[in-house]
Amino acid sequence: MNFPIVIASYPRSGSTWFRFVLCNLFHPEVEHTFDTVNKHIPPIDHAPGLMDGIDKPFFYKTHGKTTAGNVVFLHRHVGDVLESEWWYKKKMYGDGRSLQAYLDDSDYGEGWREYVDFYFPAQLNISYEELGLGRTYSFGKDTWWLQDNIEQALAKSSFEKMQGLEEKGFGSYQTGDRRIKFCRAGTSGQWRKWTRGMQEELISKNAIQLKKLGYYERIP
Repeated sequence: MNFPIVIASYPRSGSTWFRFVLCNLFHPEVEHTFDTVNKHIPPIDHAPGLMDGIDKPFFYKTHGKTTAGNVVFLHRHVGDVLESEWWYKKKMYGDGRSLQAYLDDSDYGEGWREYVDFYFPAQLNISYEELGLGRTYSFGKDTWWLQDNIEQALAKSSFEKMQGLEEKGFGSYQTGDRRIKFCRAGTSGQWRKWTRGMQEELISKNAIQLKKLGYYERIP
């Protein structure tokens, strides 16, 4: 495999879970925590994170925009991204806006739309929704993980295990309001609980990018 590889994802698209899976796949000898995952797959665009990382990592992560050659684009439905990001801002920054106000301020995902347009299609595109299926991926001429290995890595990276690790903190990273979970729900389709008007606005604003990624659905 042609390392290193950059995992690009818009914030709250599942990169932490994905990195846990990759760490448990490529470094199964380690009992991984949030701290070890951040060291094995450090941010490529944040120097302090790299200083404490391992030498010559297989992967880097970014929430920014990079022109690196080897890019895996991890994407998630914009509605679930926005709901998760709203909770994250409440947890880490004490953001007191209502969900409606946050959606209005963010134009229902303007940053997400720009991110999709920048990266898609990448050399390899993986959706949050298919991560748990244990598929085999191809990256150029290389085939990623074998089926028997990925099942074990997924089991070691389960949402329940990550929630348990969260109780112990994030190592060198900030914790925020402990009453709000970082690993909060991990489910898809959370946006379908919004009001019909909010759902329609979401689909309308993001229709082009949702269609690109194969997500587009009409509101029933």
